[in-house]
Amino acid sequence: MKETRRFLLIVGVLTALIAVSAQSQDQTWSFKAEDIEACSCNLFCNCYWTTTPQHGFCRFNMAYKVSEGHYGETKLDGLKFWISGDLGDDFGDGEAEIVQFAFEPEATQEQVDGVLAILGELFPITWKQVVGVDRTSIEWKNANDKAYAKRGDGKGEVELTYVLGSDGKTPVVINNLTYFGAKKNNGFQLARSKHSAQVGEDSFEFDGRTGFFIEIETSGTVKK
Repeated sequence: MKETRRFLLIVGVLTALIAVSAQSQDQTWSFKAEDIEACSCNLFCNCYWTTTPQHGFCRFNMAYKVSEGHYGETKLDGLKFWISGDLGDDFGDGEAEIVQFAFEPEATQEQVDGVLAILGELFPITWKQVVGVDRTSIEWKNANDKAYAKRGDGKGEVELTYVLGSDGKTPVVINNLTYFGAKKNNGFQLARSKHSAQVGEDSFEFDGRTGFFIEIETSGTVKK
């Protein structure tokens, strides 16, 4: 009987230690970033209203600059990264076609891992093909009437020309529209885009299609 109680005590202690260990691995994160984005749909991208892209595909470029953020103890402030890919003809089943990521060479592996974990929460879909994670310099700038981003390796470029409103001075903005899994955004600042990318062996180029600038903010906990 004593041996049985001793065994149960040991099992109980080990179970508690495993539970504490698992809990300590959960990572809290927060993320505030600006995004220069473009896709193959006509203005405005109907993928924000439906899961069936306009032309049977939604090929996109997203150029992010993190204003402030963290993943656990890893700071993400100032980090720039790039996402290119294709949502396919219908992502309503939670699956999209292909994606490729790129980070600046200065980004640490901890920062890359943290951002990729956050992106899994921000975009709650499964990619059929992940081409890889590239390292390249990223040029990124936003002005009053235009925005521009370019990968240093030549595999991605976005130029936005903002669509001006009735005052002829300020861009048209769509408010109160959710940006994927983000909790907050400051509105979609609409633009016409010229953009291109090479994703794996494939490449694409579009002119006069959807573009926008947006600032998003979100946070959460990643269960590990």
